Amino acid sequence: MQLSNKYWHSNGKLLLSGEYLVLKGATALAIPINKGQSLEVNEFSGRGEIYWQATHENGKWFEANLKINELSKIKANSSPEQKKLQQILNCCLELNPEFLDVHKNYNIKTNLEFSHEYGFGSSSTLINNLSKWSNINPYELLAKTFGGSGYDIACADSKKPLLFKLENDKKIIEEVDFYPDFYEGLYFVYLGKKQRSSESIKEFNKNAAYSEREIKRISEISMAICEADNIENFNELIDEHEEIMSKILNMQSVKSLFFNDLPGSSKSLGAWGGDFALISCRLNKTEIKEYLISKGLTTFYTFKELLVF
Repeated sequence: MQLSNKYWHSNGKLLLSGEYLVLKGATALAIPINKGQSLEVNEFSGRGEIYWQATHENGKWFEANLKINELSKIKANSSPEQKKLQQILNCCLELNPEFLDVHKNYNIKTNLEFSHEYGFGSSSTLINNLSKWSNINPYELLAKTFGGSGYDIACADSKKPLLFKLENDKKIIEEVDFYPDFYEGLYFVYLGKKQRSSESIKEFNKNAAYSEREIKRISEISMAICEADNIENFNELIDEHEEIMSKILNMQSVKSLFFNDLPGSSKSLGAWGGDFALISCRLNKTEIKEYLISKGLTTFYTFKELLVF
């Protein structure tokens, strides 16, 4: 007998500025996007069994049959996805022991509104949805599972861009207006290689050298981006941001790697080395499409196409 049907949805995200250094107290600018993830839970009378099905825009990409009493027994031959799912559910139970009922069966479906290869927040949207279901703090669950600053969790329920900062273990979140007059010149381009944020963070913490002055300047740039009143000023800011981060990470900027002939500017979004890049220029959509095809890049979105606000 079906007992209940529940549904939650969380927004995806893009980090426009402050990547990496947001972990060290820099102010970052992030935007929620209109592509996210849903979680639907159907509860039935039963014996503590869970059927989990994960879908995205191209159909089903993962499924698992689990037993509540055996969630802590993670088998060596299970898929990486199932191992991670069991870890997350165990953390939910640790934070709320009454989360699951062994006298119920659960039919669970998640739907990702973008490819799981995109860095739009497949992990953060799952964590936020599960936190709503299990009635726990999403930031605590994130810390126990994937780690990170939490800016992506802040985006999950936001309807506006936001400035995000960690200060003395507190999260300072300020919603801002970021809808520049030159938005038609902003494009988000998929570079074809998803970066695992957790691995990028580990590498950053191990090898990166940075100063308080650089943290302060990145914060200033994040706030100045919100106030940029023309595309030339905006481009100067993201160019400076790229120059600072290129030095800190000891990596080439996305412009030098891909877009050195672009009549405009470009910036890595999130972890460097893959995922999405921001392009800022005066080319129209047809012109930018032709330019990107010449680079072997076929997936891109305009600023307006991803807006949730």
